[in-house]
Amino acid sequence: MTHIGSRFIQAGMRVVARLIRIPEPTLYSGHKMSHKVIDILQYHQKKQVLIVTDHGLMSLKLLDPLMNLLKQQQMIYHVYSDTQVNPTITNLEEAKTLYYRHHCDAIIGFGGGSSLDCAKGAAALVASQKSVRQLKGLLKVRRHPPLMIMIPTTAGTGSEATVAVVVSNPKTKEKYAISDPVLVPKYAILDSALTLGLPAPLTAQTGMDAFTHAVEAFLGRSNTPYTIKKAKLSLTLIHQHLLKSFYHPEDEVARRGMLEAAYHAGLAFTRAYVGYVHGIAHTLGGFYQCPHGLANAVILPYVLDAYGRTIHSKLAIISDWLHLTDLNAPVLLKVKAFKEYLKTLNQQLGIPTTLPNLIRPEDIPAMMKRVSQEVYPLYPVPTFLSNETIRDLYLTIGGLPT
Repeated sequence: MTHIGSRFIQAGMRVVARLIRIPEPTLYSGHKMSHKVIDILQYHQKKQVLIVTDHGLMSLKLLDPLMNLLKQQQMIYHVYSDTQVNPTITNLEEAKTLYYRHHCDAIIGFGGGSSLDCAKGAAALVASQKSVRQLKGLLKVRRHPPLMIMIPTTAGTGSEATVAVVVSNPKTKEKYAISDPVLVPKYAILDSALTLGLPAPLTAQTGMDAFTHAVEAFLGRSNTPYTIKKAKLSLTLIHQHLLKSFYHPEDEVARRGMLEAAYHAGLAFTRAYVGYVHGIAHTLGGFYQCPHGLANAVILPYVLDAYGRTIHSKLAIISDWLHLTDLNAPVLLKVKAFKEYLKTLNQQLGIPTTLPNLIRPEDIPAMMKRVSQEVYPLYPVPTFLSNETIRDLYLTIGGLPT
């Protein structure tokens, strides 16, 4: 696939995107909003619910209030809690099997991005009657899934607002997406009470995941006035609330602001796509189980440098959004201000500059191939990077000699 061919396909996809309506979830946002689940289920007359979560949240008993609410209303629920950090094909299939076994008629995703993706993936399997492998790529689900309600407990992935499910295949070390507008959940509940007191590293990594979503969506070449508006809103909220939620984990206003930031970033990138940061991060997750938010945060500054002048005008706009310089400052000064801001933000959040002892040099050729397969032809990146540049990025990110 040539660069010209990729741009041609991306232009066609922009036309198709105008014809295919991507819905937004019905949103409930605030403190202690999880009770809205009952109203939703009663409105849709659902009685058998599958809840998809993970062992960590079960052990923390974070799910207990929701389960108690369901019991009080005599609603039957079943819990799938084996979701991995990067949900696997097996996770999706097991959750689907549980859905069928208990004759469920709705799915609740409760947790971080992994649990939400697992819930959406199981719904895709139920709707399509296809295998996970058959759903890889775009517009393969087609049929409407069961009622989906997403309740994020971290502020990062924005999966509660997106068309995509990211799934891992441990056997092949692949990490790929299933994307279809029918996978946008019907409801999203942003309950700040569920994120109060989250550990600082998790707050930092998920927050920078949302930051990267908004930045990559804006830097790409498939923006619309809508996605620009959402990226700006997300970055503004992150600028206002990420450090507050990091240093003051019980700050409810900051936690709510970050949940909304992740949601709006999700709305932006599910329509405008991402870029090389995510392509590289997905390989680090697939090969080494590196947390996605951490990978994004580390990779982002290096990819911005690799893009060079092609993104200067847009970085200057972000600098203006965040009021990092005088509005009349030269573009290069605004670019420098944003890059310094990003560097300082990562430092304040305890994000390392590299990931030493993670990347094995012998894996780099295979990971480079995976990046190319992910980026071409779908990601409308500002500019295409050479193989040499991508290899050097891996070496730099891994703290290896270039």
